[in-house]
Amino acid sequence: MTGIAGLPVCQFIICLRQRAIHTLLLLLASINAFGNAGDNAEPSFVVVVNKTVPEARLTPVDLRAIFSIRKRSWSDGSPIRVFVLQESDSLHHQFCQSALHSYPYVLRDHWDRMTFSGTGVAPTVVKNQQEMVHMVVKTPGAIGYVHTSSILDENHNLTVTYSYPERSYSYSEEQ
Repeated sequence: MTGIAGLPVCQFIICLRQRAIHTLLLLLASINAFGNAGDNAEPSFVVVVNKTVPEARLTPVDLRAIFSIRKRSWSDGSPIRVFVLQESDSLHHQFCQSALHSYPYVLRDHWDRMTFSGTGVAPTVVKNQQEMVHMVVKTPGAIGYVHTSSILDENHNLTVTYSYPERSYSYSEEQ
């Protein structure tokens, strides 16, 4: 009995199985290759705080509360000073989506509502990562975020409190 493509039915089924197994093996190999590359990769960004901040680690819940201006003081009662990059900056987009699970425009709308209603003050917007580092270093109670390599190359009074993707990553140096 002839099946599809002029092959007997048994051979056709065997051919389909071989193709399915081959496709599955290729899929598993590609997932494994990409998964391992991500495991060894450096975090895309880190959240940094001024050396005066008492918190050593921050969770994503903490970050959402701080960057949405719902949490306004550190555990010791000192005020939180939030610094963010410009809305058009790609790192700002990555930070909002990965750490805060939000979009930059949603965050901006929230800050605007708080500012216009008089219930809060929007974060200070900085021009670039160098200015972010400078402002966080010189401002007590400050928090911000930078690409990992921008702080590892220099010596600053910063503490890393969160990294993305999350890792057991710690960096704190004195000037």
